Amino acid sequence: MIERGKEKGFRRMVIAGAGAAGISAALCAAKRGLPVDLIEVGRIPGGTAVKGMLHTLAGFLDSDGHLIDSEICHELYDRLGKDVQKRRIGRLWVLQIEPAAYGDKITNWLKEFSRLHLHADSKISELQMDKNAIRAAHVTGPIDWAIPGEGTAFVDTTGVAQLARLAGQWQAEIVNSYALNFRFDVKGLSSADRAVRAALKLEIETLWPLKEATIWLDSGFTNEEFFLKVNFGGPEAFAKEFAAQTQSALPKTLSKNPRLGGYVNLRASPLLQRGGPRLKSKPTNQPLEKEKTFVVAWPYEFWNGPKVEVEMPTEMPIRLSEDFLRAADIENLFAAGKCAGLPEKEMSAARVVGGCWAMGEQVAKMTTRDSL
Repeated sequence: MIERGKEKGFRRMVIAGAGAAGISAALCAAKRGLPVDLIEVGRIPGGTAVKGMLHTLAGFLDSDGHLIDSEICHELYDRLGKDVQKRRIGRLWVLQIEPAAYGDKITNWLKEFSRLHLHADSKISELQMDKNAIRAAHVTGPIDWAIPGEGTAFVDTTGVAQLARLAGQWQAEIVNSYALNFRFDVKGLSSADRAVRAALKLEIETLWPLKEATIWLDSGFTNEEFFLKVNFGGPEAFAKEFAAQTQSALPKTLSKNPRLGGYVNLRASPLLQRGGPRLKSKPTNQPLEKEKTFVVAWPYEFWNGPKVEVEMPTEMPIRLSEDFLRAADIENLFAAGKCAGLPEKEMSAARVVGGCWAMGEQVAKMTTRDSL
């Protein structure tokens, strides 16, 4: 196991994955003067919040609707400005925003730092290892290139522990569940009317193949716009087949339903995965120091296929140790987001968008602490 505190001396940060955790880590490290390479397998940054068309972002607000103790989350909220609203759903608070507006704001934010470079359509495909460190990394994409490991902090925010697996520093998957998001308009039906949403939800629940899933139907940003989230479980092969069937069958079935025949502009997200492999971490039992922790403001949310069990923490936000973000045996490997080395219970609360921003910020603090 590596000695704690040995993250001093990093002169560069390389991040795999430009979702919430990766963007947060990149921005916070760049603000602290560290050169950053942000490597994203897709075309654009934003992660699940953008590609998954998430219009409600969880984990930024505590049980009283106040922003969590995170500088980067406060700055993000200020930058989103009039495009974002606080919204209460039951006992919880979320930020509501048009996904495209969120994506545009963070993309422009990344461009403000000359030392921060976004490499789209690229991935780290190979690591060269010493006994307890990454010695070099190979990037494949429009341009193939090598990254020296000396003085470099590597941060895995891929959501699937890509770097952790390449380094042999990963642990077993958390039980998987999946989601698909749809966005559509229905002429003549008001999405703001709860009675309309309830009736429409009952009708959609009877449609094949949604009988094998649970759904959440919510209002959108115009009077006739709806957001539909389909939750389901099973092995990965089944999930992919189910997703393909749903994306094909739903528009056909909607068009045959007299009540829903007026739908227009149906858009679907790719298959979204909640669980997956995680970084192998080895937290200490030392008392928590505030500067070496991050906060999470969401309940423990255990997904078992399409069903969810929710446990409210005794206190919220939850404060967690940064040790969960550091590899047990590789001194220059870190992780944030869905592949951080958190136990299953803590991960069930931390993997939401706000939790990922908080984790990314903490990784940047760890890797730049006394470094420059």
